[in-house]
Amino acid sequence: MTIEDQVRDAQHRQADRAVPVERIRAGLATRISRARRRRRVGLAAGAGLVAAAVAAVIAVPSLMTPLTGPPAAPPTGTPAYPFPKDPPLGYRVGWVPDGFTEDSREWRDVSFASNGPVGSELIRIWRKPDGGRLELSVSLSTPRPNDIIGGRGEPVDIGGGSGRYGPTADGAGVGVSWAPGDHELLRLSGYDAGVTRADLLRMARSAVPAADPFVVPLRLRTAPDGFTLTGMRVEGTASDWRVSLTLAAAGFSRHVGYLSIWYGRDVLARPGGTPLTIAGRPARLLEGSAQTPPVPADQLVVDLGDRLMLTLTTNLAVATPEVLVGLAENTVVTGAGVEWLGTR
Repeated sequence: MTIEDQVRDAQHRQADRAVPVERIRAGLATRISRARRRRRVGLAAGAGLVAAAVAAVIAVPSLMTPLTGPPAAPPTGTPAYPFPKDPPLGYRVGWVPDGFTEDSREWRDVSFASNGPVGSELIRIWRKPDGGRLELSVSLSTPRPNDIIGGRGEPVDIGGGSGRYGPTADGAGVGVSWAPGDHELLRLSGYDAGVTRADLLRMARSAVPAADPFVVPLRLRTAPDGFTLTGMRVEGTASDWRVSLTLAAAGFSRHVGYLSIWYGRDVLARPGGTPLTIAGRPARLLEGSAQTPPVPADQLVVDLGDRLMLTLTTNLAVATPEVLVGLAENTVVTGAGVEWLGTR
């Protein structure tokens, strides 16, 4: 028997011993009340809304896809899942320097920014094997983008419009910024990339508008009422990728608290916890505590096999353990939309 067989047998034995999720739910009331008293994040007003939403979410049969190998595209006829909505890439580039391949795309809400893009921002990253990277930031809803670009750096022409070339704001690289539209702000930056000024300008000038969507291969069957999406990210390779969604309580800044849903082969959770069975898969629930040092976050980890884990983490008072269980049951791993990984 191989090591992998022994690990798999141990997981099955743990799943057999695990407490059914129905029994866990029945005993959650006291623990949820204790957790709410313990955590002070100023979100208690939203608890009633989320609790009502959870009742509807948990009633939905699980559509979690158990994956035993590299993620695959969904079969023909797979229904579209409404959450999250796929944002547009906004722009695509027609030329990338030799040696770089794309390994990361991230959408994030930046409406809280006071001196940068507002609305949302989409970031794409190309890397070389030696670690150098190129980063393209696209914001399609930035008022007065030329005011943000300012007058620093060398004036350059990008597609008939004006831009600026020079050091990045953090001083760690060089880049070019330009505003192709009244509310559009694009930034192309190189970090330890070993590319020339001419290379950066050529890549920037190859950017053209694109309506292609940023498709995230982790979905929810129904939108999670009581939460708002603040970020999503896909990274890795076409055969071994990771994806995450970040949520905040509706009506509150993500600085107040967060809830993340993460899928991949790395375990982003501490050991231990209460064993559960969710969608026929072994899982464990870890509650935060006020111990020293404090552990403010609750976590739910679902083992999907082949070292693939679904990990939900939160420090929101309204995201009770019952909410985490409901979200996990409502999660779908489609594997769709990752064909760009590893390409130029």
